Amino acid sequence: MEKITSQNLLSGVTGIAVLVLVFQLSQFSGLAQSPNHDSKSGQETVIKTKDGKVVINQEQILKELLPDKKVLPVTWQGIPFKLVEKKIIDLEKLKAYSQRYGQTVTEGDLKIFERNYNGNIEITQNNSVFVYNVLWAIGFASKSPVLDYELEKYGWKTVKNLAGYYFSFANLGNGSTLPQSGYNYFDFLPLSAEQEALAMKIAGKSAVPSCGNALLLPDCSCSYAVDALILMMASQNFNDGQIYQAMKDVYPYRYPGLYVRHALFFKLAKNQEWPDVNAEDLVSFELSSAQGVARVSRDLADILNQSGSNK
Repeated sequence: MEKITSQNLLSGVTGIAVLVLVFQLSQFSGLAQSPNHDSKSGQETVIKTKDGKVVINQEQILKELLPDKKVLPVTWQGIPFKLVEKKIIDLEKLKAYSQRYGQTVTEGDLKIFERNYNGNIEITQNNSVFVYNVLWAIGFASKSPVLDYELEKYGWKTVKNLAGYYFSFANLGNGSTLPQSGYNYFDFLPLSAEQEALAMKIAGKSAVPSCGNALLLPDCSCSYAVDALILMMASQNFNDGQIYQAMKDVYPYRYPGLYVRHALFFKLAKNQEWPDVNAEDLVSFELSSAQGVARVSRDLADILNQSGSNK
């Protein structure tokens, strides 16, 4: 994938999402190009509001949401090697899946599959599908209190069907039957009682845009992936604030267009820049579930429509 910039919006899924958003914004009569536009400082758009004017720097927003690389404090703990060893991940299928989204898995990416590799999780514009899918496999296969809760809530028969379907969907492993697919099966992330409680608390309050449930009831690949991130960080003794911040850092790589909308919403509705947005609030069920994202989109549309009437 090419680098995303305001001058050269990324081709493919990510670029389309951002481009559609910018196009939608340009349709509102309250938007006008700033006469002080300077290509060196990034494209600026002026939005008229009932309280005055707000200047939106598109390039700044993109840089804040999608830096070239985001290095998370959490480490891999040698788990990716075990995923291949246990035949949970097939590397050739994993690489092919990334290629479907215009991303190429590099030798640098594959180093995480070395035995006992414990480097930091690094996510970029070119490896986001790869990283999310490895996390998906960890969240799916690791024995965890979150999946124990899901089993208790849904029952084994329902979960077996869901688990087999979702994991086989991306063709990451060699089979979709249990326990070969590994749902809630491997003791990759042993947690203390305190760490379990922390993971459950965060998962109960948080969501991803592709899911209508809190992360306590994962039913899509990304919810499994973010659960993995939560569990890994809890196992490494990070606190809730650090975990929420890591979630805020990785969400835009998976849902770029949606979180550009969120950034604009916080700027226009609350006069907050992206770095100042509270991470716990952002990833909450209220703002980052499928329902929450729809609500933010409606609220943003209302703000822009109102701005258009204030010529």
